[in-house]
Order: sequence, then structure tokens, then C-alpha cells
Amino acid sequence: MKMQRHEPFRNPIWEQKKFLKDEVIDLFAKEIRRVREDLPSEQHSNFGGWQSPSFEQIKGIEFVQPLLKSLVELLTPLYEDYGILQPVDTSNIVPNIQNLWFNINTRDDWNYPHTHPQAILSAVVYIEVPEDSGNIVFDRPDHLALYTDRPDRPSKYGNIKHTIVPEAGTLLVFPAWVTHHVTPSNSDEERITVAINFG
Repeated sequence: MKMQRHEPFRNPIWEQKKFLKDEVIDLFAKEIRRVREDLPSEQHSNFGGWQSPSFEQIKGIEFVQPLLKSLVELLTPLYEDYGILQPVDTSNIVPNIQNLWFNINTRDDWNYPHTHPQAILSAVVYIEVPEDSGNIVFDRPDHLALYTDRPDRPSKYGNIKHTIVPEAGTLLVFPAWVTHHVTPSNSDEERITVAINFG
């Protein structure tokens, strides 16, 4: 007799490749570099590289508005999956987006393990991704590593980490409470990303 499997505490990561078209990628790369010329880097989870200030006044950043609208539409069913009583309202995106910021990393730059407190879902959109410019790694959010002698062995249920090798134009969405980090870049070219928190 086959046992019934329950999976009550899932922490999925959603990925959509080619989320951005090439012409949009070029526009974002140009505009983000322009922002970097005007603003110094902030220090949060980043070790090296440039991280913009967190933009709460999202309406003032015109070039990201189409991206944000499409993201809100994509996230609506995800909010419903998590049982949030008031799903995302696509008619007014600003109250549902907590903040966003831009990142530019190059050789030896990385981001140490962190979460995004007070958010529900977080997203990263990859604009430019040179080869070997750093992967995003998600840590298992429970204590399985303390109970197994092979925490590094890949398996269906026993993985301790999950690594994603990013590509330009890719969108990732993940629960904001899952610890993650970005490995050091081995490229002399710039990797550019947009990070967004949804409340």
C-alpha cells in the first residue's frame, strides 16, 4: 500500500527565463549605470560592488514601471497560494511593492547570507550576467544538516542548498524568509540586477 505524502511547509522558488526582451535589457543596463553615476554605493548584504539606495518612491523611477506592473500580475496567484487575505491589487502597484534597488558586481564582489525582513516575497531580475559572475544560493530553512552525515549529497528531499546559475533576462521569485547569498564573481565584466521586495 502506497503511503500518502504531505508537504505542508513548502518553500518554492519560481524562475522565468527570458522574462525581459533584449531591448528592455539594454535600456535597464543604460539607466542603472546612469543611476550609479549620481549615487554612491550603500552597504547592506553586499561585499564590494555597487548597491543603490533602496527606492521607496517607486513612481519616480519611470523606466521600471512596465516591469513592476507585469511582476504584480505574476505575483497575484502566488499571494493567493500563501493565503494572504488581500491579494495584490494590479490597479495600484505602489502599496504592494515595499522597495527596490539596483546591484552592480564585478570580480570578487559577492553578497553574504541574508533574508529580507518584513517582506513576503522577493524578486531579482537579471539584466547583464557575464559568464562565471556569481550564482545565487538558497539555504534550506530547517535543521536537516544537524541530522545527517551527508548534508552535501543531492537527493529528492535532503538537499541543504539549492544553487541557480543566472542568465540575462531571467526572473527569480522566492520567499523573503529563505536565507540566500551570491557567490563571488570571477568575471571582470559587470553583472547587473534589480532586486524587489513585496509586502
